[in-house]
Amino acid sequence: MKRVDENKPFTYHHAVDSISKALSTSYKDPYIYALSVISYVTRMDKQSILINMDNYLSKKQKDMVSTLEDKLIRSYPLSYILGNIDFYKENYIITESVLIPRPETELIVEEAITFVNKFNKNRKSKILEIGTGSGCISISILNNIKNIDVQIVATDISESALKIAQRNVNINLQKSRRSRIIFVEQDILTELPSECFDLIISNPPYIPLDEYKKLEKSLYFEPEIALTDFSNGLRFYKRLALSVKNNLNTGGMAIFEIHSMNTENTLKVFKEILGKKTKLMILKDTFGRARFLKILT
Repeated sequence: MKRVDENKPFTYHHAVDSISKALSTSYKDPYIYALSVISYVTRMDKQSILINMDNYLSKKQKDMVSTLEDKLIRSYPLSYILGNIDFYKENYIITESVLIPRPETELIVEEAITFVNKFNKNRKSKILEIGTGSGCISISILNNIKNIDVQIVATDISESALKIAQRNVNINLQKSRRSRIIFVEQDILTELPSECFDLIISNPPYIPLDEYKKLEKSLYFEPEIALTDFSNGLRFYKRLALSVKNNLNTGGMAIFEIHSMNTENTLKVFKEILGKKTKLMILKDTFGRARFLKILT
């Protein structure tokens, strides 16, 4: 691939074209994403870039384009370069400390909002999120429910992830709602919550270790502990099932993201711990794949 020539003048048009080529093997609309990268480099909005495509980049900006192109060629995630991503109705800060939110995970938010809005309006509801990462799920729920008489406890094993989550709270939540979310550093594998909740949600690490070793390159830039359980993909579900058994109020709901290729084994774990009479439902994502386990008590 032809690289940026540092000795030649470089216009916005050249930069967008060069980045587009670097993105072409990994993205369906490389030109659109390339505009986002050049917007990041120039600190200009996309519309301004399109109007001024014949403008020249400074030496510093050319160097940035060259560096970013190197990263993109190595499959470094574009979202980490930009430092933010849209999720549900908000935009979230992300770094290599947190998993990159996926569009399909938004269904957890939708289900949670529907549940909270229908919940007993005369009673405060309590929500637990296990493995909050960037905080995007809990924050999106809190930001879009009708009834704000809600308290969310969001846990994560990673202190650095919780710092990112707190930054996202400060950016995306009104001051009046910020006190309604509490972040707790906790490892679900060694410690279960000590209180009960009306809603428990989680997108846990569910990729088996043998599968993790075969993933596409870009995923290795994301936190290992957010992707794999370093086992058979079921370790966290056993703990989540115990949490449902011990920490979910009667009349409550739990919803967990699951591995579409490990659905039967996941269901087996919950049936063994919760009993066969517990109502378990599999929800599919927009691609028609089994993606979520919904539990009603």
